[in-house]
Amino acid sequence: MKKSRNYGIDLLRIFSMFLIVILHTLGHGGILGSVEIHSGKYWGLWLTEISAYCAVDCFALISGYVMWKSSFKLEKISELWMQVLFYSVVLTGFVFYINPAVRSTDNVLTAIFPITRGQWWYLSSYFGMYLLGPVMNSAICNLSRSSLKKVLLGAFVMMSVLPTVLTPYDPYTLGAGLSTIWLCILYLFGAYIGKYQIGLKLSCVKLGAFSISMILFTFGFKMIVEMKLGGNFANIGDGNMLVNYTSPTILLTAISLVILSSKLKLGDHAVRFIKLVSPLTLGVYMIHDHPLMRNEFMAGSSVRFLESNAFVMEFKVLVFAGAVFVLCLVIEFGRSKLFRILRVRGLCRRAVNCIERKF
Repeated sequence: MKKSRNYGIDLLRIFSMFLIVILHTLGHGGILGSVEIHSGKYWGLWLTEISAYCAVDCFALISGYVMWKSSFKLEKISELWMQVLFYSVVLTGFVFYINPAVRSTDNVLTAIFPITRGQWWYLSSYFGMYLLGPVMNSAICNLSRSSLKKVLLGAFVMMSVLPTVLTPYDPYTLGAGLSTIWLCILYLFGAYIGKYQIGLKLSCVKLGAFSISMILFTFGFKMIVEMKLGGNFANIGDGNMLVNYTSPTILLTAISLVILSSKLKLGDHAVRFIKLVSPLTLGVYMIHDHPLMRNEFMAGSSVRFLESNAFVMEFKVLVFAGAVFVLCLVIEFGRSKLFRILRVRGLCRRAVNCIERKF
């Protein structure tokens, strides 16, 4: 009997994308870099930043969780390529129209070759991860549970713990998590959780408490280093040693959230909402984090929130991120309808069939 889809995981996909928009509101929006250091607002914003930091890891873990039994489908990746190319060209053209100063040959080439020229770092890394998916899936299906556990434990120590402790050294070229290698590692973790249904005996309360404890530990570490040690202790730097995608505390937060989400029991109304929104989440990322769009609309957009008191400031950050998220969802919904009208999926299928017949 075919197992039904886990909509708790899809809900986490939606929530993670909202957290990513919050991260970009804080970072690209400029407020995190403009707030007075060690003020109340500074610590409030950093707590929000750290709380949202696990979102990217969650996304990659979800890929492994849902795709470990899947076969490589050129049709699927070609359809994603069409979506990427659509947004790359259309959004670049839109910014060219409203701001002629950014017109350049380099930007045109990046619009035409968005993956190879890194228009969106996550998508470039994702394509690499997807191409390696069949190899990883074969390993997941054929390795014993104990062997796979040893591989993941080794990866956790060698790829997460040690690079974090030895920062700024990056012996495995993980790029603080902005790389295909790190996404592949997360894919394996997610696949292990999905295959063996890790954490079934753990309560949602315990998993939620563990996630919060990892966030508070990361935040507390930053506070202690910056306030007590002056941000100058060996390789710890300014206290951000644990604030990156490869950090063990960030990774453990993401893992616990994936397990927690997989255990959620959702009603029919929630499932209908998730079915509608979940497929649109990647489009939210493409729209608001397109480099030219980001520079034109996101850069410096949240600095003005510093004029408000700490609570109102945090509220404005969340409302602004929510507005960006919803607006991008609406745009992506329109794009999906357009592709359906143009029968892009059918075109991709015919193109793939033609390629397969020739090769």
